[in-house]
Amino acid sequence: MTRGCPLTVGYRFQSGSITARDNEIALGTQYEDSTRFTDSAGRVGILYRHGDSGRVYLRYDRIFRYPFTDEIAYYQGFLGGPFPGTVFFNKDLRPERGYSIEVGAEVRPLGSLELGLTLFSTNLTDEIAYNPASGLNENLWKTRRNGAEVSLRYRPDGPASFFCAYTWIDPEFRAGPHKGNTIPLVPSHKATAGVAYAPTTTVSVEASVTATSSVYLGSDFDNDQPRLAGSAVVDLFCHLRPELTGGRTAHLFAGVRNIFDAQYATLGFDWGFMNVYYPAQGRTYVAGASLEL
Repeated sequence: MTRGCPLTVGYRFQSGSITARDNEIALGTQYEDSTRFTDSAGRVGILYRHGDSGRVYLRYDRIFRYPFTDEIAYYQGFLGGPFPGTVFFNKDLRPERGYSIEVGAEVRPLGSLELGLTLFSTNLTDEIAYNPASGLNENLWKTRRNGAEVSLRYRPDGPASFFCAYTWIDPEFRAGPHKGNTIPLVPSHKATAGVAYAPTTTVSVEASVTATSSVYLGSDFDNDQPRLAGSAVVDLFCHLRPELTGGRTAHLFAGVRNIFDAQYATLGFDWGFMNVYYPAQGRTYVAGASLEL
């Protein structure tokens, strides 16, 4: 590769609507309503490559997210929210809007060693979250997620390689009654490490472990409830990539997620009068195939 600083610019305009109708015969639950959203997103980035030894990049994104249908519309077939349970379509829910800034670098101090560092900041207005006190999804005050990620990949001559990555995030409310508190359900620490073994160019086996720190329960904006415990999960996958006639390539894989059947919860919420938890899947077997034409 040669030296250079390519510039990337992107823009997206989107307009859409959400319509919901409930024909349940339960008293007072029938409704039909709709709402429309219009917004745009953009990206500007610059990349500097230094031959094959590394690169540095800077990127700015303007972001937005429309509410999902089940964040606006009540579909359970009984009373909605808030009390006395007569709101079934929350037209006041606004899209999430914000921006993110990311700067990163990747270097290869040795031919077989790759190091990476990324710093980022994501700032949102009207982030959407469920409020059990009202029974509705609502827009939060301004939030910010500052963080960093470091990664390492070592590929020596031979069939084995090693990789690891660590992400740190400081998720914080930046305004409102919870200013300075931690955003629920956002882990401050996440680490991944693994090893891959490829005895041939068509066969490889990969084992990895992913560890995630504890988080505050969803809706625990005061940060006064017991935290949802962290977890560590080990996965094992085998990949087969045979070359077919005509230059085509197939990819077949099989594996086991959570091979040691760790028991943990992926989600938990503070409902005010009790805490509820959603358990993660235990040991799971997966397989799949794809064909590149």
